[in-house]
Amino acid sequence: MSTDISNQKVAVEVDASTLAMSSHGSITGVLAIRTDGAFFPEARWSDFPVVVLGWWLEPVSRILAGTSRVWECKFMDGPLSVRLEQQHGDVWTLLGLHSGRTEFTATVSCRAFIRSLVEAARQILRECQQRDWQSRDIETLDSEVRRIQHDVA
Repeated sequence: MSTDISNQKVAVEVDASTLAMSSHGSITGVLAIRTDGAFFPEARWSDFPVVVLGWWLEPVSRILAGTSRVWECKFMDGPLSVRLEQQHGDVWTLLGLHSGRTEFTATVSCRAFIRSLVEAARQILRECQQRDWQSRDIETLDSEVRRIQHDVA
């Protein structure tokens, strides 16, 4: 890890055009984390963005309130996760983990990550609405976005 404490740009990347709904109602599509040109797990990673983004949004209120200093964001496909660990204030270390092994690290703004996460969720929700898709997972994601939107404005 670099000793430079300057924050790297961070984004939750989704591609709404890749969304597909199975006959069972599961929605797949591209979902990845980007930091200054590096991607985790990879640039076009296919996962279950509606479910996964809902999981990632659930602890946001605790993170913003300062009651939690570690944030685990699991992917559904593969033994993959992103862990954010607070260093001080809004400076967090982002770890990309595969089977518990660190694949990459970055120093990021937690608030920037949260804003990007909320925007990614909104993109997915807009696309689901345009396609007239409805499911419990979509409702859960929508509820999580509504619950925290005033905290991240």
